[in-house]
Amino acid sequence: MSGHELPQIFISYAHADGGDMKDLLRRRLPDLPPGWRVWTDDLIDTSDRTFSLPIQRAIDASAVSLFVVTAASSESEYCALEVERARSRRLPYAVIRPRPEVALPLTLGLPPKLIDMVEGDEAGWQKLERFLRDVGTPRESLSVIEEVREREIAAAVGATGTERERFELRDRELAASIERERERIADPAAAERRTRERIKQDLALDREPAPDPTADPIVTAAGVRMINELPGIPPVRFHDRADQLRRLTKLLEGPDTRLIALTGRDGMGKTALLDRLRRSVGYAPLSDYRAVVLLDASGYRRITTATLLFDLARVLEDPEAGTIRNQLERPVPSVDKLTIVLGALGERGVLVVVDGAEELLDDEQELKDQDLREVCFELAVREGHGVRVLFVAQCPPRALFREVGRPRAVEVEPLEGLPMPAAGDLLRTLDSKNLFGPAATDDNFMSRLCDVTGGRPRSLELFYGILLIEWFTKPDQLLDRLEQESRGADVAVVLFDRMLNDLFDLEVRVVEALAVYGRPVLAGAVARLLPDVADGASVEELLGGLERRQLVRRDGERYYLPSQDAAHVVARLRKDAPDNLRTLRQQAADYHHAAWTPEQMVRQLADLDGHLNEIEMRVAAGEYEVASRLMNDLDQRYLRRWGQSALLLPLRADVAEHLPDRRSRIDNLSMSGAARSEREQYMEAVKELRGALRLARTVPEWKVVLWRELGAVEGLRGRLTRANRLFRMAVAGAHVLGMREEAARAHLNLGLGMARLGHFPAALRHNRRGLAIAERHPVADEIVVRLHLTRGWTQGQLGRHQEALKANARASRLAVGRDLQLLAGVCALRRAELLVDSDEAQAALEPAEQAHRAGLVARNAALLCDASRTIALVHLRGGRVDEAADAARAGMLHRSSQNAVELYLLRGIVAFRQGGRRDAARSAFAEAARLHNGVGQVARRDYGEHNIRGLVLAGLALCGDRSQLEPAIAAFGRARAAAVAPGSVRRNEILLRQFGESADPLIVDRLLRTVQG
Repeated sequence: MSGHELPQIFISYAHADGGDMKDLLRRRLPDLPPGWRVWTDDLIDTSDRTFSLPIQRAIDASAVSLFVVTAASSESEYCALEVERARSRRLPYAVIRPRPEVALPLTLGLPPKLIDMVEGDEAGWQKLERFLRDVGTPRESLSVIEEVREREIAAAVGATGTERERFELRDRELAASIERERERIADPAAAERRTRERIKQDLALDREPAPDPTADPIVTAAGVRMINELPGIPPVRFHDRADQLRRLTKLLEGPDTRLIALTGRDGMGKTALLDRLRRSVGYAPLSDYRAVVLLDASGYRRITTATLLFDLARVLEDPEAGTIRNQLERPVPSVDKLTIVLGALGERGVLVVVDGAEELLDDEQELKDQDLREVCFELAVREGHGVRVLFVAQCPPRALFREVGRPRAVEVEPLEGLPMPAAGDLLRTLDSKNLFGPAATDDNFMSRLCDVTGGRPRSLELFYGILLIEWFTKPDQLLDRLEQESRGADVAVVLFDRMLNDLFDLEVRVVEALAVYGRPVLAGAVARLLPDVADGASVEELLGGLERRQLVRRDGERYYLPSQDAAHVVARLRKDAPDNLRTLRQQAADYHHAAWTPEQMVRQLADLDGHLNEIEMRVAAGEYEVASRLMNDLDQRYLRRWGQSALLLPLRADVAEHLPDRRSRIDNLSMSGAARSEREQYMEAVKELRGALRLARTVPEWKVVLWRELGAVEGLRGRLTRANRLFRMAVAGAHVLGMREEAARAHLNLGLGMARLGHFPAALRHNRRGLAIAERHPVADEIVVRLHLTRGWTQGQLGRHQEALKANARASRLAVGRDLQLLAGVCALRRAELLVDSDEAQAALEPAEQAHRAGLVARNAALLCDASRTIALVHLRGGRVDEAADAARAGMLHRSSQNAVELYLLRGIVAFRQGGRRDAARSAFAEAARLHNGVGQVARRDYGEHNIRGLVLAGLALCGDRSQLEPAIAAFGRARAAAVAPGSVRRNEILLRQFGESADPLIVDRLLRTVQG
């Protein structure tokens, strides 16, 4: 509307009996200030009287709407559509009723302004004039509430009994609302300050770091540790779920079932059943369970693999719990972290409950977070632990359950609604104020209500909530209407929509804000989404009123809509007001951005909830490029360092097809590939990076970087020849394009790849070229340090001990001088490895311990693991077998699949040396063999992998399995065919000699001859 145009009024009416009132309004409305343009559907040149596009556009362009209620319009489908359109567009509206005896249609709920405009009565016109004068002013909300209260006071004359009690309860709420509105109008500045202060206060709460996971959990009378609490308040009584409880108990009692799904539609009382189950844990027959971990997928705390593992660690007592939590912060695959936790828990019984688990599933009923799925799968198939997982959801993760199979994964029969008399008991429990009156004891009424609602507790809650607002509606009247309208419809949705119709506009806006957030939020977060209507309004009091009416739920100080209700509201917004929905999501994203925990206070994954919530909301709002930039920044600053990059994979998939330019799409695929590689999903990583290469085919600079990244992944999956070919392409491309730093990095990668295949001279040439580039051009210190480190390692493989130590010293000086603490630790580790393979083995202890300390500071699992392994070997060479065992055990706590084989190998040797522990040694060697077989085909010239395989099989042969001797000799033979340099042989000789005097000397001698070539 331009500045000089008069505001427009849209009039909805039925042609059959509303034309006279429509004509009267058209004649007189232009005379009311400020002057009005009137739009009615007879202005459009068409015989189509349906809900056409011109009508929708007219509603959207109007400032106010008037609905003429007559007998015909009350039954008109198109008038109802016009009402819904206007309400969804936030138009102020009034109901004009020419005949007071006409009943209002249910679709109107409680109209904000009802004007009886009887012919010849000027009072109605005066009322309409006041209504139009207040539109868009602070008095608008107040006049609406006053109007409703006046109507209800008039209607309550003569009301008695429970009807009078319900009216008085409602009237007290309306009176309090009016008083708050008057205070807001009297001093709007003070009211707005209070709202801003509320937003500021709640933002400060949301910025605080997540609660310390070391906080002591609640311990029940049965000695069961309760990790977290159920959200909201379950019903006061537990109703008629004895059969399901017995079935769950039987499954949890048995040794075979690890994953259980308790399913049922929303509002069936699953959470109430869960509360009853929780209370029975610790007592026979569930007395073996010592802890319950409660995870709410609909709660404000994000459910991830990290959440699950940290909460499982809380089952333990300090100091052990603290030690395990520190290990969980290492950047290692989640399955390896699970191994750490399960090792600490032993066979202790723990029940993990995931409530609202449908929030974690995609459209295929598969867990969206593949990392979480992998951990759940491992929990199902591993032996020797007491953890059981109960999914409580509308539907189970069926793909996971199918893969695991029965009896490891079992779905309990779906919950149906409560039968009588349990449904009646629940309703009477809700009706603590006895507002139902005689209906509460009428078995026929209760039976009909149970039939129409299906006994769903959520439907019963909404039925009760409606009666709190509509005091003038008798329970049997509401039931009659429900029986008429609910045929073929979801009763809970019908009731929810009716309750929405009963709300004032600001209350509807609050409900919509909660639906958009989709998770429990503080009152200030809601107020932040309603700046145009809620300035000075007490959003917290509005939320409290909605909670009392059973519409909204609360989790501590946070409010939320049940997930099915939130989805329904969002779907309505998407259909009727997509622009409003987009704006609300953008505002919610802005709130989450303001709620970021300050960088200096970020300690754990939960402290990044503000970042992750913002990214999710930006994606939902269609701000894909912004979301992509935020993900890249979050990944580089935190997630990659913590080994949690995979957390972003579902969101990266969501934005992939919507990013506006190739650079953004390539970055997204590249970082997805890195996250896949982090999870050791190498095939998927290769697919992502090849996709990025296809996009970059016409941009050589991007291709160079991607060749190197793809080569690194191929190297990790053992495809060394392919990796080196990609590195050569990167080297050549970088030189041609003058990408000096990238050329140095590519030479670094290629040099290491060549050395792994035994091509040591070529490796040193590429190393020298990389260092030469660094001498002439600006190159990152990290690359230079790694070039010196790789040079030292290669010299060590050639047996050039002093040259190797000199290269290591140069790397160490640069790392320490540039304060590269992690790399300084790696330098110390490489020095220790050089020394332990020499005649100065005991001198390796100090640098190995230095590397271990650096790993602790940097929380780097790989460094901690390798340092522990080197410390163990130093002790073993010094004859300190018990100290070696302790160090090997410490290394096992930080292992990943990249270093697990060598750890089990060393652990087997230590056990072999500890007399009488041949079974433990054999078990360790067998596990090492199993893991190594999982690596797949080893490259022909990958002498390091052939050496490891030979040592593992040698261990099995020395433990009595003579059938492994020839395969061990064959593996060493393949290694020597690739490399015979002294350093490539020395570590094998040392490890074989560590089996000690109890080993069969003939076997050891034969193995040593093969190793030495």
